[in-house]
Amino acid sequence: MTIEKRTGNNYRIKQMVNGKIYSVNVDHKPTKKEAAELLAEVIGDRNKRPSSKTFDGACEQYYELKENVLSPSTIVGYKKHQRSLPEWFAKKKISSIEEMDVQKVVNDFTIGHAAKYVTNLSCFIMTILHAFGYGFGYKITLPKKIHKEPYVPTQEEVEMIFKAAEDGKYYVPLVLAGMGMRKSEICAATPEDLDGNSLIVNKSLVQNDKNQWVIKDYPKNEGSIRRVFLPDKIVDRIYEQGCIYNGSPNQLRTALVRYQKALGIQHFPLHKMRHFFASYAHNTLHLTDAQIMAAGGWKTDNIMKTVYRHAMDMDRSKQLIADSFGGLL
Repeated sequence: MTIEKRTGNNYRIKQMVNGKIYSVNVDHKPTKKEAAELLAEVIGDRNKRPSSKTFDGACEQYYELKENVLSPSTIVGYKKHQRSLPEWFAKKKISSIEEMDVQKVVNDFTIGHAAKYVTNLSCFIMTILHAFGYGFGYKITLPKKIHKEPYVPTQEEVEMIFKAAEDGKYYVPLVLAGMGMRKSEICAATPEDLDGNSLIVNKSLVQNDKNQWVIKDYPKNEGSIRRVFLPDKIVDRIYEQGCIYNGSPNQLRTALVRYQKALGIQHFPLHKMRHFFASYAHNTLHLTDAQIMAAGGWKTDNIMKTVYRHAMDMDRSKQLIADSFGGLL
C-alpha cells in the first residue's frame, strides 16, 4: 500500500491486488489505519461476489503465481506454516475469514511456540489474505518477544575450532564461516568463483519444498552479492583439494558440534560464526559499520550492531567489575 501526495492537500491511496490496482483519493493525509480501511471498502465494492476459495486453496494459487520470484526456501517456510494451521482455518472460505479468526490462531499458537514463530505465522496469513484482497485494516495482537542476549563465540573458541579442523575437509568452510559467510553461501561456492585472492559470493544452496538441495542463483539479499578476500593459505587449500566444500549443510553442522564436544567448549550453531565476525571486525580490526556490512553481506545494520555492541558492553562490564573488586583486595 502506498500513500501519494498530490496537489494541495489531496492524497491518493494505492494497492495492487492480484495484478489489479485499487485506489482511492482523499482530501487529507490519512493515517495508515484509515488508508487500509478505505482501501478495504474499495476492494470490497469491486469484489462483491464472495470468493469460494478456501485459505488452503488461496495458498496453493499464491505459490503458483509466485514460484519464479520467491526463494525456494521462502516457499518451504510458507508451506510449513500452512501445514501447521488448524483445519477449521485452513478449510475456511477466505472471503469469510475475519480479524478474530486470525487472532484466535495467533492466540492458540502462542502456547508452546516462540514469539518469533508466531509473528512469522501471522505475517504469512496476512500475506495470503492481502494477496486476494482481504484482511486490510486487521490489527492483530502479537506476543511480546523475549529479549535474549546474543551469544558471540570468543576468538579463543574460534581459533581452537580452526586448529582442530585444520587437516580435514571442514577446515575451509569453517574458516569462511568465521569470515562472515552464511552456510548457504559456503555450500554453493566453487573454485570457479575465485578471482585471485577474492571469492565472489553470488549464489546460495537452499532446500526446496521437495526436500531437495538446489542452487539459487543469488544469495540471501541484494546486499549479499560481494567479494570476500581470503588468506593465501585458504586459497591454496581450495585449489589443492579442488573444491571449497564437498558435503551437505547437515554434515557441516554435525562436524561443528563434534569439534565443540571434543574441545569442551560451549555449543553454538554455525551461524554464530557471523556474530564472531561482526564483533571481531568492529572491536579488533576497527572497521566502520559500512565496511562490516559490505564484507558480511548484511542488508541492514540492526543485527550486526546488536551483536558487536553486546560483546563490547560485556567486556566493559567485566572489566569494571574486575577493577572494582581489585580495589577491595
